Amino acid sequence: METAYFMGEGGHVWEMDLPLSEQHARAHGEGRLVRVNQDGTAHEEHKPEPASKDSGGKRVAKAPAKTEEKT
Repeated sequence: METAYFMGEGGHVWEMDLPLSEQHARAHGEGRLVRVNQDGTAHEEHKPEPASKDSGGKRVAKAPAKTEEKT
């Protein structure tokens, strides 16, 4: 079974089984439980960026958006 760490409203870090129970899932959705790392630091989901069709399956850097100057 997979587990994850969550910080409650009082600042305590809890290890919880996934998937969360209905009650804990509701608290997470309301922001009363926040997923964190074991040491309490912010947890970041690692979702790979999908490859574009133009890249031939490889990820390519995106050019910054161009803005128009008003004169």
